[in-house]
Amino acid sequence: MFDSRHPFLLILKSEPYYGTPEWWDWYSDKYLHSREWRRFRQLRIEHAGYACEHCKKRIEPVGDSSHIHHKRYQTKNGRSILGREMLRDTSALCPECHAAVHEVRQIELFQDLPRKVA
Repeated sequence: MFDSRHPFLLILKSEPYYGTPEWWDWYSDKYLHSREWRRFRQLRIEHAGYACEHCKKRIEPVGDSSHIHHKRYQTKNGRSILGREMLRDTSALCPECHAAVHEVRQIELFQDLPRKVA
């Protein structure tokens, strides 16, 4: 499929350990700017009918009116799915709904933390 020197494979091979600050930098600076991600993003927005999958507001494939939310970054056994995402692994959202999804997720994570007994 790809030559081992293909730029996208080199990006994937350089993926740091998930969840670290280095991983987030790599994800936002390299992965989300790759040609392959841009193609997948376009396909995902087309699949959603150019509408936010939550509020149904119109979203465009370019610019800041659309976000693609990863529902997960890894398989159950810890392997990265980046570069191999399926449509079901993502959601097409407007920026407001995407922010809300992450806010709710932060609350859920906080509620799952063990309570400190005084």
